[in-house]
Parts: sequence; C-alpha cells; structure tokens
Amino acid sequence: EKAKAEPFIAKTGIDGITTCLKKAGPNILSVDQAKHLCQTVLKLTMESLKRRAAEASERASLKAAKREGVVPDDDDDLDDDWDNEEQSLRVALQEVAGAVMEHHPQIFVAQAMGDFVQLVQQLAQSGSSEDKKLALFYICDFVDNLGSEGSQHYQQFVPALLEEVHNQDPEIRQPACYGVSRAAKQPAFAPLAAQAAERVARVVTETRGRGKKKKTSEKLAQACADNALSAVINILLHQDIGDAAAKAQLWNVWLSGLPCQVDEEEAAYNHGVLLKLICEEKAEVVGENGSNVPRWLALLVDHYQGELTSDETDTGIGQLVVRLGQARLEQMASSFSDKQKKKLMRIFREASK
Repeated sequence: EKAKAEPFIAKTGIDGITTCLKKAGPNILSVDQAKHLCQTVLKLTMESLKRRAAEASERASLKAAKREGVVPDDDDDLDDDWDNEEQSLRVALQEVAGAVMEHHPQIFVAQAMGDFVQLVQQLAQSGSSEDKKLALFYICDFVDNLGSEGSQHYQQFVPALLEEVHNQDPEIRQPACYGVSRAAKQPAFAPLAAQAAERVARVVTETRGRGKKKKTSEKLAQACADNALSAVINILLHQDIGDAAAKAQLWNVWLSGLPCQVDEEEAAYNHGVLLKLICEEKAEVVGENGSNVPRWLALLVDHYQGELTSDETDTGIGQLVVRLGQARLEQMASSFSDKQKKKLMRIFREASK
C-alpha cells in the first residue's frame, strides 16, 4: 500500500531489506521466505508499471484537453517527478531480488527463475530505455549470482544482452557489455560466443579509435569499452570461437584496447589478467621471444599503485620486476621515458626488500 501511495517512502524500506539480506549472508531464508520475497518483488514491480501506464494515459488526456481548450493551458496537477520515483522503486525491488539470488541461488532458480525471465523479456521488449536498463540489471544479477544453475536459461535472456551491446545510450550499453563479460565464463554461453565476440570487439575498436576526450559522454563511452574489453578476454579464455585467424584478431582487439581508462573494477580485472598472462608467457601476449614484454611492462609500470590496478596486481608487478632482474630490466627499459625508468627502479627496490 505504501508503494502505491509514496514510491519514495516505499523505496527507503525496500533498500533496508536489501541491506539486511546482503549482510545476513547465505542460508538465512527458508524456501517459503525466499519465494514470498520474490513474489512480492514481482507483484510490486508490476503494480508500479501499471501506475506508470495510467500516469502516461492521464497526461495524454490532459494534453488533449489543453489543445481543445477544455482546461486552461497552465492547469497541470501531475507530478513531474513521479516517473523518476517509480523507476527508483523498481530498481530497488530489483536489488532485493539480486540479494536473494546472491545468497540463495538454488532456491531462486527453482522457485522464481521462470517468472523473472518473463519479466525480463517483457522489459527488454519495451520501448522505454528505463525498462531496458532494468531488464539488463536483472540479467546481470542472473549471470553474476546464479552461476551454472542459471546458465541453463541463457538462451532466454542472453540474446537481450547482445541486442543492446550496440545501443547508442551508454547507460544501456555498459550493463549489456558487463553482462556479456560475466556470461562468457559459463560453458552454456558457447552457442552465442562467436556472435558476442564480434559485437563486443566492435565496441572496443570503435570507441578506442575516437581518441581521448574530456567530455562526460566520452568517459561513459570509454567505460562501456572497458566492460567490452572484459568480455573480449573472457571469451578468449573461456570459449572456442573457431578458426585461428578469428582468435588472433580477437587477441589483437584486446591487446590494442589496453589499458582500461575509466571503469576501475574492469581495469583492475584486465590489468590483472595481463600480468598473469605475461607471467605464464602466453604467446599471444608476450610475442616471439618475448618481444612484446617491454610494451606491457611499461603499461603496468604506468599504472602501478594507481586507481586502475588492485593491490594483488601491484604485488605481482613487483614480483615480476624482481624476477626479470636488473640487467634485463635495463635492456627492456631502453625505450622508456625517464619517468618510467625511475618508477621501474623504485618498484624493483621496494619489491626486493
């Protein structure tokens, strides 16, 4: 009833439920409790969507009445913030469902998955950008939290991710790329891997090719490319996309797209993977006779102990530098800037202690 009367007030209480569920951890809810929460989320979401439809109809009627002179042109009792509040409420409800998925994935799949897949399909087919985003938020929760148990439903919702990877709105494109990057780790993604590889690779190449700009819109675009870069490497590491030429091209897309530029989480992941592959002497990365290592070492040195690497990666960079040895480092650093050379030697000294 509160959700019907005051979406903002209802959202506050719903946020509290999400916080409690996340802090409580796994195996707290019974099957019936988890099922009831999921049913309530669905019920309140559908009610909110119905209220939005009624609001839209009322606004259309009011505009028609104004055009016909039935009501004064300045007579508008409708709340302009209503839809924003309703959308915030729907997102808050999605986060409750996400918390249930996170700590009770088996119960969610058994008791609620089918109903939520139907909701996602309805939202994804909507003409509303806010509905599309909400659908993607749900899908990202599916692939993040449900693992192999949820992957049996991939054919029902992962195509929606691929559909939005090239959406012109970066607020839709980013969660789509994120969802692909997570789904790509599962074997069930295999039938979609080749198509996904082509789509996320295009995001990386087109976005990185625009060069660096300071506009907020460009930062959002580059954040999308950072997420697409995670999708590219996860497809390479977890899927078989066919012939050697296609794989080589995809490796080139990933390597050329580095470093990540905006999204700190995706940057930490990609730069960590880069370090791991260097240490493993992955041929596609290090090149013939290690010819590419100086290039990647320079990248890692530039981002060492910055916002775009994790503590674990920073420690690994230090270990790599020590293992290479001072003589080899001096040879590799011949093309480094003076700033890079100084930082490299500092890393060596600190990691050698």
